[in-house]
Amino acid sequence: MIAMVLFERGRSAAGGALLAYAIASKLYPGLLVLYLLLRGEWRPVVSTAVFGIAIVGVATADFGVGPYAAFLAHMPKLLSGEAFPAFRNPAAIAINESIPGLVFKLQLFGVPHMGFAASRAVGWSYTIIAVAIVARLALRPVAPGREPLAWIAILIVATMRSPFLPTYAPFPSLWLATLLAALTWGRSGVFTMTLVAWLVLAFIFGTAGARPTVNAIWTLGHTIAAFVLVGMVLRAGVLSPTPKRVENVLV
Repeated sequence: MIAMVLFERGRSAAGGALLAYAIASKLYPGLLVLYLLLRGEWRPVVSTAVFGIAIVGVATADFGVGPYAAFLAHMPKLLSGEAFPAFRNPAAIAINESIPGLVFKLQLFGVPHMGFAASRAVGWSYTIIAVAIVARLALRPVAPGREPLAWIAILIVATMRSPFLPTYAPFPSLWLATLLAALTWGRSGVFTMTLVAWLVLAFIFGTAGARPTVNAIWTLGHTIAAFVLVGMVLRAGVLSPTPKRVENVLV
Protein backbone atom coordinates (compact mmCIF):
# COMPACT_ATOMS: atom_id res chain seq x y z
CA MET A 1 0.00 0.00 0.00
CA ILE A 2 2.87 2.38 0.76
CA ALA A 3 4.33 1.61 -2.66
CA MET A 4 1.04 2.46 -4.35
CA VAL A 5 0.77 5.72 -2.42
CA LEU A 6 4.30 6.61 -3.51
CA PHE A 7 3.36 5.91 -7.13
CA GLU A 8 0.32 8.13 -6.74
CA ARG A 9 2.56 10.94 -5.51
CA GLY A 10 4.95 10.59 -8.43
CA ARG A 11 7.74 8.85 -6.51
CA SER A 12 8.13 5.94 -8.90
CA ALA A 13 11.62 4.88 -7.81
CA ALA A 14 10.76 4.56 -4.11
CA GLY A 15 7.45 2.87 -4.89
CA GLY A 16 9.09 0.48 -7.34
CA ALA A 17 11.71 -0.52 -4.78
CA LEU A 18 9.06 -1.29 -2.15
CA LEU A 19 6.71 -3.13 -4.49
CA ALA A 20 9.53 -5.18 -6.02
CA TYR A 21 10.66 -6.22 -2.54
CA ALA A 22 7.10 -7.14 -1.56
CA ILE A 23 6.70 -9.27 -4.69
CA ALA A 24 10.05 -10.98 -4.12
CA SER A 25 8.94 -11.76 -0.56
CA LYS A 26 5.34 -12.93 -1.08
CA LEU A 27 4.54 -13.04 -4.84
CA TYR A 28 0.85 -12.10 -4.50
CA PRO A 29 1.45 -8.30 -4.65
CA GLY A 30 2.38 -8.95 -8.28
CA LEU A 31 -1.31 -8.46 -9.11
CA LEU A 32 -0.78 -4.79 -8.33
CA VAL A 33 1.69 -4.68 -11.22
CA LEU A 34 -1.02 -6.07 -13.49
CA TYR A 35 -3.33 -3.34 -12.23
CA LEU A 36 -0.73 -0.65 -13.00
CA LEU A 37 -0.01 -2.18 -16.39
CA LEU A 38 -3.68 -2.22 -17.40
CA ARG A 39 -4.04 1.40 -16.30
CA GLY A 40 -1.08 2.41 -18.44
CA GLU A 41 1.04 3.47 -15.46
CA TRP A 42 4.28 2.74 -17.25
CA ARG A 43 6.78 4.46 -14.96
CA PRO A 44 5.71 2.49 -11.86
CA VAL A 45 5.73 -0.75 -13.88
CA VAL A 46 9.21 -0.12 -15.27
CA SER A 47 10.53 0.99 -11.88
CA THR A 48 9.17 -2.15 -10.21
CA ALA A 49 10.66 -4.35 -12.95
CA VAL A 50 14.08 -2.69 -12.66
CA PHE A 51 14.21 -3.09 -8.89
CA GLY A 52 12.90 -6.64 -9.18
CA ILE A 53 15.72 -7.54 -11.57
CA ALA A 54 18.19 -5.86 -9.22
CA ILE A 55 16.94 -7.89 -6.24
CA VAL A 56 17.21 -11.12 -8.22
CA GLY A 57 20.68 -10.13 -9.43
CA VAL A 58 21.99 -9.34 -5.95
CA ALA A 59 20.49 -12.53 -4.50
CA THR A 60 21.96 -14.62 -7.33
CA ALA A 61 25.39 -13.07 -6.84
CA ASP A 62 25.25 -13.90 -3.14
CA PHE A 63 23.53 -17.31 -3.09
CA GLY A 64 23.79 -18.56 -6.67
CA VAL A 65 20.94 -20.01 -8.70
CA GLY A 66 20.33 -22.94 -6.33
CA PRO A 67 17.49 -21.31 -4.34
CA TYR A 68 15.68 -20.34 -7.54
CA ALA A 69 16.03 -23.83 -8.99
CA ALA A 70 14.73 -25.35 -5.75
CA PHE A 71 11.83 -22.90 -5.67
CA LEU A 72 10.79 -23.74 -9.22
CA ALA A 73 11.09 -27.46 -8.50
CA HIS A 74 8.82 -27.14 -5.47
CA MET A 75 6.41 -24.69 -7.10
CA PRO A 76 3.71 -27.27 -8.02
CA LYS A 77 3.59 -28.59 -4.46
CA LEU A 78 3.64 -25.07 -3.05
CA LEU A 79 0.67 -24.04 -5.18
CA SER A 80 -1.36 -27.14 -4.33
CA GLY A 81 -0.45 -27.01 -0.64
CA GLU A 82 1.25 -30.40 -0.71
CA ALA A 83 4.49 -28.85 0.57
CA PHE A 84 2.80 -27.56 3.75
CA PRO A 85 2.49 -29.83 6.82
CA ALA A 86 -0.59 -27.84 7.86
CA PHE A 87 -2.68 -29.71 5.31
CA ARG A 88 -2.30 -32.90 7.37
CA ASN A 89 -3.64 -31.18 10.52
CA PRO A 90 -7.43 -30.75 10.87
CA ALA A 91 -7.03 -27.77 13.23
CA ALA A 92 -4.84 -25.96 10.70
CA ILE A 93 -7.09 -26.87 7.77
CA ALA A 94 -10.01 -25.33 9.66
CA ILE A 95 -8.40 -21.88 9.94
CA ASN A 96 -7.36 -21.72 6.29
CA GLU A 97 -9.32 -18.89 4.66
CA SER A 98 -8.03 -19.25 1.09
CA ILE A 99 -10.01 -20.42 -1.93
CA PRO A 100 -7.88 -23.55 -2.52
CA GLY A 101 -8.27 -24.24 1.20
CA LEU A 102 -12.00 -24.74 0.72
CA VAL A 103 -11.18 -28.12 -0.82
CA PHE A 104 -9.68 -29.38 2.43
CA LYS A 105 -12.53 -27.96 4.48
CA LEU A 106 -14.86 -30.12 2.41
CA GLN A 107 -12.54 -33.02 3.19
CA LEU A 108 -13.08 -32.34 6.91
CA PHE A 109 -16.80 -32.94 6.36
CA GLY A 110 -16.19 -36.22 4.56
CA VAL A 111 -16.57 -35.09 0.94
CA PRO A 112 -14.60 -37.57 -1.22
CA HIS A 113 -11.82 -36.72 -3.70
CA MET A 114 -11.01 -33.45 -1.94
CA GLY A 115 -7.21 -33.62 -2.03
CA PHE A 116 -4.22 -31.86 -3.51
CA ALA A 117 -5.23 -32.44 -7.13
CA ALA A 118 -8.61 -30.82 -6.51
CA SER A 119 -6.96 -27.97 -4.64
CA ARG A 120 -4.62 -27.36 -7.56
CA ALA A 121 -7.54 -27.25 -10.02
CA VAL A 122 -9.54 -24.89 -7.82
CA GLY A 123 -6.49 -22.66 -7.34
CA TRP A 124 -5.84 -22.24 -11.06
CA SER A 125 -9.53 -21.69 -11.79
CA TYR A 126 -9.62 -19.00 -9.14
CA THR A 127 -6.50 -17.39 -10.63
CA ILE A 128 -8.51 -16.64 -13.78
CA ILE A 129 -11.23 -15.04 -11.67
CA ALA A 130 -8.67 -12.99 -9.73
CA VAL A 131 -7.13 -11.65 -12.94
CA ALA A 132 -10.61 -10.74 -14.23
CA ILE A 133 -11.38 -8.84 -11.02
CA VAL A 134 -8.11 -6.92 -11.26
CA ALA A 135 -8.84 -6.08 -14.89
CA ARG A 136 -12.31 -4.78 -13.99
CA LEU A 137 -10.90 -2.58 -11.24
CA ALA A 138 -8.09 -1.31 -13.47
CA LEU A 139 -10.21 -0.43 -16.49
CA ARG A 140 -12.89 1.61 -14.75
CA PRO A 141 -12.66 5.33 -13.86
CA VAL A 142 -11.77 6.05 -10.25
CA ALA A 143 -12.60 9.19 -8.30
CA PRO A 144 -9.62 11.02 -6.76
CA GLY A 145 -8.92 9.67 -3.31
CA ARG A 146 -10.80 6.40 -3.87
CA GLU A 147 -7.88 4.47 -5.41
CA PRO A 148 -6.89 2.78 -2.10
CA LEU A 149 -10.21 0.92 -2.11
CA ALA A 150 -9.21 -0.77 -5.35
CA TRP A 151 -5.70 -1.50 -4.08
CA ILE A 152 -6.95 -3.17 -0.90
CA ALA A 153 -9.54 -5.15 -2.85
CA ILE A 154 -6.78 -6.42 -5.15
CA LEU A 155 -4.64 -7.47 -2.18
CA ILE A 156 -7.60 -9.35 -0.70
CA VAL A 157 -8.29 -11.14 -3.98
CA ALA A 158 -4.58 -11.94 -4.39
CA THR A 159 -4.12 -13.37 -0.90
CA MET A 160 -7.09 -15.67 -1.42
CA ARG A 161 -5.05 -17.50 -4.07
CA SER A 162 -2.57 -18.66 -1.44
CA PRO A 163 -2.81 -22.37 -0.63
CA PHE A 164 -2.75 -21.56 3.08
CA LEU A 165 -4.14 -18.34 4.51
CA PRO A 166 -4.31 -18.34 8.32
CA THR A 167 -6.53 -16.20 10.53
CA TYR A 168 -4.38 -13.08 10.44
CA ALA A 169 -5.61 -12.76 6.83
CA PRO A 170 -8.76 -10.72 7.64
CA PHE A 171 -6.69 -7.60 8.35
CA PRO A 172 -6.96 -6.15 4.80
CA SER A 173 -10.65 -7.03 4.75
CA LEU A 174 -11.21 -5.27 8.08
CA TRP A 175 -9.34 -2.28 6.69
CA LEU A 176 -11.56 -2.24 3.61
CA ALA A 177 -14.70 -2.65 5.71
CA THR A 178 -13.71 0.34 7.84
CA LEU A 179 -13.20 2.55 4.79
CA LEU A 180 -16.44 1.38 3.17
CA ALA A 181 -18.35 2.01 6.40
CA ALA A 182 -17.13 5.61 6.39
CA LEU A 183 -18.10 6.05 2.73
CA THR A 184 -21.54 4.47 3.10
CA TRP A 185 -22.52 6.12 6.38
CA GLY A 186 -26.19 7.03 6.19
CA ARG A 187 -26.96 4.49 3.45
CA SER A 188 -28.65 2.05 5.76
CA GLY A 189 -28.62 -1.15 3.70
CA VAL A 190 -25.03 -0.98 2.51
CA PHE A 191 -23.71 0.36 5.81
CA THR A 192 -25.41 -2.49 7.69
CA MET A 193 -23.92 -5.04 5.30
CA THR A 194 -20.47 -3.51 5.81
CA LEU A 195 -20.88 -3.53 9.58
CA VAL A 196 -21.96 -7.19 9.61
CA ALA A 197 -18.95 -8.12 7.46
CA TRP A 198 -16.67 -6.21 9.84
CA LEU A 199 -18.07 -8.02 12.89
CA VAL A 200 -17.71 -11.43 11.25
CA LEU A 201 -14.11 -10.71 10.27
CA ALA A 202 -13.17 -9.27 13.67
CA PHE A 203 -13.96 -12.45 15.60
CA ILE A 204 -11.73 -15.53 15.45
CA PHE A 205 -11.52 -18.72 17.51
CA GLY A 206 -7.87 -19.58 16.85
CA THR A 207 -6.65 -23.12 16.27
CA ALA A 208 -7.63 -24.35 19.73
CA GLY A 209 -10.68 -22.18 20.37
CA ALA A 210 -13.23 -24.48 18.74
CA ARG A 211 -13.57 -27.86 17.09
CA PRO A 212 -12.12 -28.00 13.56
CA THR A 213 -15.56 -28.36 11.97
CA VAL A 214 -16.87 -25.28 13.83
CA ASN A 215 -13.74 -23.31 12.99
CA ALA A 216 -13.98 -24.33 9.35
CA ILE A 217 -17.51 -22.94 9.11
CA TRP A 218 -16.58 -19.70 10.86
CA THR A 219 -13.52 -19.04 8.72
CA LEU A 220 -15.63 -19.78 5.65
CA GLY A 221 -17.70 -16.86 6.90
CA HIS A 222 -14.51 -14.78 6.86
CA THR A 223 -13.90 -15.73 3.24
CA ILE A 224 -17.46 -14.90 2.24
CA ALA A 225 -17.38 -11.57 4.10
CA ALA A 226 -14.15 -10.62 2.34
CA PHE A 227 -15.68 -11.24 -1.07
CA VAL A 228 -18.84 -9.37 -0.13
CA LEU A 229 -16.64 -6.34 0.54
CA VAL A 230 -14.74 -6.82 -2.72
CA GLY A 231 -18.07 -7.10 -4.50
CA MET A 232 -19.15 -3.80 -2.99
CA VAL A 233 -16.05 -2.13 -4.39
CA LEU A 234 -16.72 -3.69 -7.78
CA ARG A 235 -20.43 -2.88 -8.00
CA ALA A 236 -21.42 -0.18 -5.55
CA GLY A 237 -20.12 2.82 -7.46
CA VAL A 238 -17.85 3.85 -4.58
CA LEU A 239 -14.94 4.18 -7.02
CA SER A 240 -16.89 6.20 -9.56
CA PRO A 241 -16.09 9.89 -10.11
CA THR A 242 -19.87 10.44 -9.90
CA PRO A 243 -20.98 7.86 -7.31
CA LYS A 244 -24.41 6.34 -7.74
CA ARG A 245 -26.70 5.56 -4.88
CA VAL A 246 -25.17 2.41 -3.54
CA GLU A 247 -28.41 0.70 -2.54
CA ASN A 248 -29.71 0.79 -6.12
CA VAL A 249 -26.53 -0.62 -7.65
CA LEU A 250 -26.40 -3.59 -5.29
CA VAL A 251 -29.96 -4.72 -6.05
